Amino acid sequence: MPTTYYLRVEGVNLSNFVFDTDQLSVIRGGSLLLLHAIKKVAESRLKALADAELTQISTGASVGLFSFVLDDPAKAQEVAQEVRSLLVKEDLQHATFVVDCVPLHPPESFNQISEKLIALNRWRQMQSPSLAIPVSADMPATQPCAWDGVRPANPSPRSPRPVLLADSTWARREYGRKSKHTFYQEQVEAEPTAKALRANRCWPQSFAQDFNSLSQNPAQGNLDGKLAVFYADGNSFGSHQRKAETPEQLQQWDTTIKQFRRVMLANLLNAIQDDPEWLMDDGTPRFETLLWGGDELMFVAPAWKGIELTRRFLDLTGNWRYPTQATSFLTHAIGLVFCHHNAPIHPIRDLVQRLADAGKKRTRAESTVTYAVLESFDHIGTDLATYMRRIFAGRLSDKDRVFLGGEFETLCNHLPAIRASLGRGRVYDFLHDSLQPQVSAAPGEDPVFERLCHDLNGTALASVEAVHDLPSSPLAAWAHVAELWDYVPEPQAQ
Repeated sequence: MPTTYYLRVEGVNLSNFVFDTDQLSVIRGGSLLLLHAIKKVAESRLKALADAELTQISTGASVGLFSFVLDDPAKAQEVAQEVRSLLVKEDLQHATFVVDCVPLHPPESFNQISEKLIALNRWRQMQSPSLAIPVSADMPATQPCAWDGVRPANPSPRSPRPVLLADSTWARREYGRKSKHTFYQEQVEAEPTAKALRANRCWPQSFAQDFNSLSQNPAQGNLDGKLAVFYADGNSFGSHQRKAETPEQLQQWDTTIKQFRRVMLANLLNAIQDDPEWLMDDGTPRFETLLWGGDELMFVAPAWKGIELTRRFLDLTGNWRYPTQATSFLTHAIGLVFCHHNAPIHPIRDLVQRLADAGKKRTRAESTVTYAVLESFDHIGTDLATYMRRIFAGRLSDKDRVFLGGEFETLCNHLPAIRASLGRGRVYDFLHDSLQPQVSAAPGEDPVFERLCHDLNGTALASVEAVHDLPSSPLAAWAHVAELWDYVPEPQAQ
């Protein structure tokens, strides 16, 4: 009797395949290999299926859910094994994939099958090594890879790098260098609306070779050599997926999110092309995509464009709605880290995700922005709460770092006027005085704030009061002003 089977594939342990080096081409290559691996499964002709078809239901950055119909349980497991074999060939052997397949037996629902597959994938992940290290018998492992410091280096000479690299690092580097020229084109041209947005535009012909070249621009003053690492995670996207009662509903969700993201990406690419501050002298865009697909994405931009990138993302995603829930907006938790170009990317990635998680704790009903400015990585580390208590004498917590999208817009709109009328020193003096024990004043009076506002004209005073009246505490609002002082561009740059 024909039975419907569901098969779930997931690339796991991303920390050991994407973010285990600070080399831009390796990170890009690892991310794209996972993305294209799922596409490879979707397009494969599996011998075990014979005349049956592998139907794609949902695919993400490193996850794919498929179905097929067979009348032989043994053949169904052969399908799963064939997919596993497919995912250990060539460059994919350096990644870690889990594959599970289960039949649908009524009265089981599609939701139950989906949850069962996720649980099986997690169990298989826990039983698998966290690091894939295929080493050939004739390759002596005498020292670690120069870039990841863990895998055994292959001593065979490789041009043009004189350093010894592991096979995994080399494979990802080469894949990242080759695939970067087609990634944006593949994404945007897959969606008609996004393709129309990119009409008559040229695709990037060159890309930054490393974080240093992406961030270097002496004209940017003290932001020269600094990066903005942007991360966005969909709020409750997983619960929306789990609400799908049929494969068709999940397909609709998957298609909708992909359409939204491709249109957003097309708009970002157009903005980059139209603004010289996004481009190097040779036209190379100062923009990289480190994660793409699924619930999350990660971009890297020069520090002087981090605020603009965040505001554009909020604007471009502000009207996302799930088709069957037209009154419910889809929102994101955004983490944003400003750091030096040589800050270690692995802990920066952990920090930017923790920042986004802090936004989720405040609310999932609206998009949030949580940021950190790192003069050096040790300045904060990943423990934002301890840092906030230490710097602000226990008066502020990590919760005070979280903006709602509208609050973030308010600060960014008013900060240029404040910067033009107040010196940075005056703001720091205000923060210092605000942290001191205050002499009691008459109700409604704030002598410290009155000193800050002294001699301001009408426009500047209105901006100062708007920031002071943000829903977060005045102290938190002015801490934001001080930290983002250099990062909010003048209005004409928006």
